[in-house]
Amino acid sequence: MDFVESIIGRTLLGNPIAASFSQNFYNDKWLYLIAGIHGDEIEGIYLLKELLPWLKDSIKLTIPCILIQNIDVDGYLFPLNKTENEATINNLFPTSSFRILEINNRFASNKQLRPEIITLIELFTNHPPQMLINFRTAKHNAKVISVGESGLSLASYISKSLNYPMVADNNPTPRTMEAFVYDFFLCPVVGVRLPHYTEKKTVQSICKDTIDCIKQLLSGQIY
Repeated sequence: MDFVESIIGRTLLGNPIAASFSQNFYNDKWLYLIAGIHGDEIEGIYLLKELLPWLKDSIKLTIPCILIQNIDVDGYLFPLNKTENEATINNLFPTSSFRILEINNRFASNKQLRPEIITLIELFTNHPPQMLINFRTAKHNAKVISVGESGLSLASYISKSLNYPMVADNNPTPRTMEAFVYDFFLCPVVGVRLPHYTEKKTVQSICKDTIDCIKQLLSGQIY
C-alpha cells in the first residue's frame, strides 16, 4: 500500500509535525497509529519508525491508516526534566462538559491551545478516526488500556499477544488525548504502554514483539 508523508503542522518551537497517510480513500474513517504524545517516550516513536516500511510494502493492509510517529517533537529534540506542576501536551486537550468538574485546577486556567493540539484537532476533523492506537511508555508496569467497549477485542488481542495485563477504562483522565478522542469523536482508543528501556532491555528488544503483534493485527483486519 502506498503511504504519503505530509507535514500537517508545526510545534510551539516551529518544528514540523509529519504524518503518513495511506492512499486508499474509499472509507470515511481512519485507523490512527500515534506515538510521541510525550517526546521523551521514545519506545513508541521507535516502534512506529520501524513499522512504517512494512506498512508501505504491505499488500494485506486494506484499511485507511494514518501514522504519526511523533507529536511532541519539541520534547523529543529538547528533553527537559519536567516537574509535576508542568502541563505537557497530553494534559491540555479540550474537555467535554461532563468532565469539566474533574479537571485539575493547575491546568484549568490554560485555555490557549498549543499548535500541536490544534494540528491534531484539524486532522481528526478532516479525517475522522474509527480507531486510535496510542503507543506510550508505562510509568511503572507495561499494560494495554482500552477506552471504549468497541476497542476491547483489539486491546484483548494485543494484551494476550504481548502478555501485558489489560485495563478497561471508560473514564479516561480529562484533557488527555484519550478522553478528547473518545468524547468528541466517539472513537475507541487503545493505549499500549510499553516498558522503559534499560541497560539490559533495549528499545529494539522491547518493540520487536509489539511490531510483530501489530503486523499480525493489521494483516488480519482484526480491528
